[in-house]
Amino acid sequence: MIRNRAWPRVRTFAGSGAAVLMLAAGLVACGGGGGDDPAPAPTQVDSSYTVVFDKTSLAWTYAENRAHISPSVVVVGHGSLTRGLYVGATTLSGKPDPQLARVDVVLNEATSTGTVTLVPVTTLKTGIHTGTLLLNACADPACTTHYAGSPHRLDYTITVTKPPIETLPAESTAVGPGPMEQTIYVYPPYGAAPFTWTATPAASWLTIDQVTDNSFRATLNATAPGTHTTTLLLKSGEYEGSVKLTQIVP
Repeated sequence: MIRNRAWPRVRTFAGSGAAVLMLAAGLVACGGGGGDDPAPAPTQVDSSYTVVFDKTSLAWTYAENRAHISPSVVVVGHGSLTRGLYVGATTLSGKPDPQLARVDVVLNEATSTGTVTLVPVTTLKTGIHTGTLLLNACADPACTTHYAGSPHRLDYTITVTKPPIETLPAESTAVGPGPMEQTIYVYPPYGAAPFTWTATPAASWLTIDQVTDNSFRATLNATAPGTHTTTLLLKSGEYEGSVKLTQIVP
């Protein structure tokens, strides 16, 4: 059963007529993992207005402690509103989801469409995180009356990877026969301390030397005409990175 407390920051998008463009920047009682209970049936259904969500699941991947863009669910409204429109999300359990910071909802008055975007907490660690939300479009703040198409089950999977070792440049191209030299700077991932790294050349025409804590010299020694490309792998414990090196010999 959906409770009033499940909607602490949901806003009225419309009093009547078409939806008003607004932003709901609040997580509405989203519970971690969601559970396996079936979606609760709404107390009442108002079939004069219908909402259609275009996805039943979301999945995305990003590196730990890195900014990213979460995918969205698109929602389309059909019909004429004669009552309020409250849009938000809850879970099968009705308990807060520790994996999500909020759910952002944007509705567009002109097109009767909108988006629902899940925003993970910034402290989400490396691993695979799953959960289930119920997306709701209701005629009242307590959500005792749903519009047709609500509630809508949405399963999500968030894969968080270890942040990579970064280099400057991330890739390099040299033109001419070897030897050609390039200094590569190495930057540790956030939180990786102490940081000691190793580099493994993957081509016979590439050598590295002058290694310091945060840089090394790459020497490209190809002499045969053509385009020579290799990826130099960097590793520090559980962290990895790479730099792409290309030498073009006319």
